Amino acid sequence: MFDAKSSLKIAPSLAPAARTSSDDGAIVDLNQFVGVIAAFQHIGAVSGTNPVCASKLQHSDDGETFADSGFVFTNVTASDNQQTLAIDRRKIKRYVMVVWTITGTSPSFTGAATIIGMKNPA
Repeated sequence: MFDAKSSLKIAPSLAPAARTSSDDGAIVDLNQFVGVIAAFQHIGAVSGTNPVCASKLQHSDDGETFADSGFVFTNVTASDNQQTLAIDRRKIKRYVMVVWTITGTSPSFTGAATIIGMKNPA
């Protein structure tokens, strides 16, 4: 029988909060996972004039020097937006973080980003 609680790993990159400027999420070590992982982005409230949240995953071999991974969420301009990226663990480097670039006049985005996948049994 599948036991989700003991089989899945949940790693927050951007904790739930209101953000008014760009933010780099916490670094997640993907060696904790096997197979396909999912990057979830949840944005609730959005305010400001012409607010835009452009978000993407950056990755790194060493956890220090990050570059764009090619995995990108669709830009968010309105409230109540949820998106998921499915990523083959073999096609991305060991360390990842979610990066939000926020623009507009007095923008505010309330949300979070999380990496979820099957735990590495090793």
